[in-house]
Amino acid sequence: MLKYYTDIQEIFKEFEVQDTIPTPQQLKDSFNDRHKQPEPEPEKVEVSQSVVFKKAFKEFIKECGSQNSWGSATYEKFAAVENHLKNFENNLSFDALTEAKLMEYVKLSS
Repeated sequence: MLKYYTDIQEIFKEFEVQDTIPTPQQLKDSFNDRHKQPEPEPEKVEVSQSVVFKKAFKEFIKECGSQNSWGSATYEKFAAVENHLKNFENNLSFDALTEAKLMEYVKLSS
């Protein structure tokens, strides 16, 4: 209760500095602004890095296939590459694609 009294006194001081007398609505608004509960932040949906990699790979196939007029055989080859990558490491991400990891993939794919 003392906190509310102090807040109202501070609000009046702020208006006094401006050389105005607050209306009842201004006083109410200022008081409510001070005691407004912060709105909860919207939940951030975290997308795993493996999902980002898979989406980028699919986008690559779509864009390059369209730009280069790929035939069905080329799409089938890339579908095979996608399956090889999935079997190699299902949760593959861009961060995981080191030179050593790529060499490991090449050895297993040969």
